[in-house]
Amino acid sequence: MAKKSLRFLKSIEEIPRTRKPRRNLYDEIIREFTYSGAKYAEVKNLGKTPLTIQQGLKNRLKRRKHNIQVLLRNNKVYLKRLDFLQQTRLPPKTKPSYDVMYLLNSTIVRARCPRCKALNAKDAKACRDCGSELYPSEQEYQDSLEEMETLERSLNRKR
Repeated sequence: MAKKSLRFLKSIEEIPRTRKPRRNLYDEIIREFTYSGAKYAEVKNLGKTPLTIQQGLKNRLKRRKHNIQVLLRNNKVYLKRLDFLQQTRLPPKTKPSYDVMYLLNSTIVRARCPRCKALNAKDAKACRDCGSELYPSEQEYQDSLEEMETLERSLNRKR
């Protein structure tokens, strides 16, 4: 049977695997601004249009309960802390607890929010339900993430 040439498609053997999902850029910007303690900040050029960055930040801030305003002035994006004293307060010292779940033949470790007790992904920095920061510092986040990944690897090796 002769191969029919396709006009808009190309035949392939298999679909390529997806890369590990990147942490959301807008969440990282908001977290960095929150921990910086600054009242005003300018967002650096990120290779995206300023309007795209502004809308992305505004959408993220709607879901989370932060008193941060996003402004667009002269093709630059600025962040403004509305209630300076309240926002410089760091989250509580309690770290999220870990929950171990068994799914088919693998083990999954999840982080539980200390405030609302919702389950979050192990690499989450903010709770998906209440929007509160899970870790008071970047170092504690990195340590906790490494600890959860090590636990998950060791449990999956035993199964």
